[in-house]
Amino acid sequence: MTKAKLPGMPGPPESAIDRRRAIEDAIAQLHGALLPLLEGLPVANGSMPSIHYTAKIKGDVLSIVLRGGTGE
Repeated sequence: MTKAKLPGMPGPPESAIDRRRAIEDAIAQLHGALLPLLEGLPVANGSMPSIHYTAKIKGDVLSIVLRGGTGE
């Protein structure tokens, strides 16, 4: 993540790297919190269960779709 794209080109600033890490951590925490609910949803016609969440927060629209996987 911190590697430059081309030799001699600078990588992303430390603040961008920190922001990405914070976002990834928040997503992992959200996944952990919703996983028991997702695992409890029934499977219909062989399709994997999913959770769809949309909210308006301070004028921004946040949409999250969490789909169950095979665990592989």
